[in-house]
Amino acid sequence: MPRKKQPPSLIKICLKAFTDWFLNAWETTNWQELKNFGLEVQRFLSSHIPSVVADSLISQMIESFVKRYRRHGYMRTIDFHDYIILPRLNVLDLSNLKYLIYIMKGCEDVMAIELHSLGRLVKIYFKIHGNRSDLQLCTNHTLELIGKNCPQLKSLNVSYNKFVSNGGLRCLVPCSENPGCPLLEEIFVYNCHVCEIGVANILRSLPNIRLIGYEKMVLCLLELHKQITRYGRPLKERLKLTHVENTSIHLDRSYMRFDKTVVDVVCTLCPHLYDLKVHVADEDVPKLEQFKSLTSLELTYKIKRPASPGEGTEYFLRVRGAQLGSLKITCDVLHEKQIIMLGENCSNLKHLYLKCERLELCHLELEHDDALSKCKFFKLESLCFFTGKEPRHVSEFPVRVVQCILRNTDRLEELMIFVNYSSISDVWMNELLSSVNTAVLKELMIALPGAKSNSAVIDLSMSSVNKIISRAPHLQKLGDLFCWNVEKEEVLMLRDQMKILNFDLNIMYHTMPVNW
Repeated sequence: MPRKKQPPSLIKICLKAFTDWFLNAWETTNWQELKNFGLEVQRFLSSHIPSVVADSLISQMIESFVKRYRRHGYMRTIDFHDYIILPRLNVLDLSNLKYLIYIMKGCEDVMAIELHSLGRLVKIYFKIHGNRSDLQLCTNHTLELIGKNCPQLKSLNVSYNKFVSNGGLRCLVPCSENPGCPLLEEIFVYNCHVCEIGVANILRSLPNIRLIGYEKMVLCLLELHKQITRYGRPLKERLKLTHVENTSIHLDRSYMRFDKTVVDVVCTLCPHLYDLKVHVADEDVPKLEQFKSLTSLELTYKIKRPASPGEGTEYFLRVRGAQLGSLKITCDVLHEKQIIMLGENCSNLKHLYLKCERLELCHLELEHDDALSKCKFFKLESLCFFTGKEPRHVSEFPVRVVQCILRNTDRLEELMIFVNYSSISDVWMNELLSSVNTAVLKELMIALPGAKSNSAVIDLSMSSVNKIISRAPHLQKLGDLFCWNVEKEEVLMLRDQMKILNFDLNIMYHTMPVNW
């Protein structure tokens, strides 16, 4: 049976109690006294609460405020952000405010007033929702204030803020007008109005940068290399960059391809690289053996036909597979024999993600025992298998495919299977559970890929639900029962039972469109 929920720590109880008191008072205090109340609380917190507690408290207050607002449809939003900015903060996370339009519209003015007193900030999160391009938590002016007032900053996330451009990034670079952020180690600018030149300037000017979250990072490195070779502007020292990706869906395929020329440039500029996410053709993959420190790899085969792994991928994995801890493959067609090949060469994998439009199977059942002996995923902790977004792409999904991967690991914590195939049944699940070690399994998700469905497609009944719960003593999340052959009333009864028994198990029952 699942484990009991652990009681909250004393600090969490205190934070929640203070937050509830503050928000209750905020809702009930009359308008004339509200400002004095807010200022009094702010002065008390500023003078009596240490930084570590202040970070957690403000995060709790914002999260609870947003929850109440979304639950009731109304909360006094006026001036709320004025009183949650404390000089002692090390972390400022306003990303949850993306749900509160009226507060977001006033945030820039608040930052202009308060940032001068936030010199201790180490992390700033201003990421907003990708679908609301009309809203903003951060502009170039905000970045200018950060550059002037936050010299200790190490992490900055301004993703999806459309008003952030290259001009704002320049404000983070130390110069005669402002100290900038010389200690900055990571910055995220996904879907901002920046380009390769602006990001390349960050790489050149901030020597401690290890991670830049930008979907066209490879183009930035090519731009930097051009500055070095063509214009004679050498770097003072080699980059400390550890993560590189080239995953933008808006680029022409010729710019997306991680071929030999790009490999040579990235390998020269980034000697410490260990995380790589790129688009490749199979013939490009052998060249990745130059990255001797690589431990995390994401390969998307969308450059040329066939858009699938082949001999080139197999060669690379024979050379570097043993050093990989995480591997993600996205392709059109994946053959069962290629999964076996992964198992032969990637014995140290902890995380494996496989996504294909079509899965091709071995037709000889006699090969199954041989496959089990070859697969050496001894350390695998998580498996995500996504196949057959369209029903016509899946003819069969035998349990042996999952068994082959999981048979030899006793560390499995997360198993996620998204497949459009109705023959996953109680028998299928029983066979899987009888052959896989679920002693430390925390999350089991079996659902449909792609679009939402209005009816059950996966033929798993409450019998499978009960068997899974009994076989996985550390299970914390189980789903998506909306796609299974169970009645909603049965799910509600099970949830009530889990609540009464205080079991720490979340039963998922809702549509889960996954476009991974």
